[in-house]
Amino acid sequence: MFTSQQKSGSRLLYYTIQAFLRQNPTKCAKSFRHTSTVRSDQPPDIIVVGAGIAGVCTSIAAAEQGAKVLLLDDAHGGGASALSGGVVYAGGGTKQQREAGYGHDTPDNMFAYLKAETGDAVDETTLKRFCDESVERLEWMEKHGARFEASLCPYKTSYPTSRHYLYFSGNEKAHPFNKLAQPAPRGHRMVQPGFSGGELWRVLFESAMRLGVQFRPETKIQKVLFDEDGRTSGVLVKSLLGDDPNLAKHKSLVAKTKKLQLMASKLADVYQRRANAIWHARSVSERLSSKTVVLSAGGFAFNLDM
Repeated sequence: MFTSQQKSGSRLLYYTIQAFLRQNPTKCAKSFRHTSTVRSDQPPDIIVVGAGIAGVCTSIAAAEQGAKVLLLDDAHGGGASALSGGVVYAGGGTKQQREAGYGHDTPDNMFAYLKAETGDAVDETTLKRFCDESVERLEWMEKHGARFEASLCPYKTSYPTSRHYLYFSGNEKAHPFNKLAQPAPRGHRMVQPGFSGGELWRVLFESAMRLGVQFRPETKIQKVLFDEDGRTSGVLVKSLLGDDPNLAKHKSLVAKTKKLQLMASKLADVYQRRANAIWHARSVSERLSSKTVVLSAGGFAFNLDM
């Protein structure tokens, strides 16, 4: 049972959250509206599943090579990336490192640290490539709207304040790693007050849209399809179509769910259940054809067969 004081406090929290939601509409609403209804009779060259930062970057890279890209998301884009701190681990001599006085960092130095830190968890060839291409990768993100700077955080922290956007995000200074590689700050945080992940995702997503990437929200993958020879032929999905009048309501509920997940999870669950009810009642099955499917939705990692 709740006391009258507890009930009053709960009501105050509820109305405070409602006011917060009204004052903080989803920034990407316009982008979603003008892309969610795009349809084409020609199958895409590539289907990307999951519209977080990984999926959006995959879509951009493919579109830059002239591919026709269809980007799918089970919600309305962003994923866990939009809720994150917007930190990109980069090194090997980035512009920001050099400006902060850590120009000594090289791909080999970065590799020495990460190899010691990760052991055999990552294939050595993949890890070496990650380090060798790190500077180029960060510059590529900047070309597509990401912003980073050399304001170095002077103390160890898990996440810097909005005064600092470069920091030691790992154990580079700790023993024994500092004996194996010269310490260097590699946490490059997107320049944006507060948690930067949402803004980092937004600018990359908008770049993808400018490149002609086709986006379909509220499209959940049921199965990856293969032809007789075992080659990928497309995906089976269930989705809310762009002309469904419930799409806007569903988007609003999902946006509220995401905003509340970290500070009021029980209320977030209420909005999520309402959104799920709309999806289960209104979603339709559809087969989407493509010879290339990229899974950028982290959940598939729990399927051991895959």
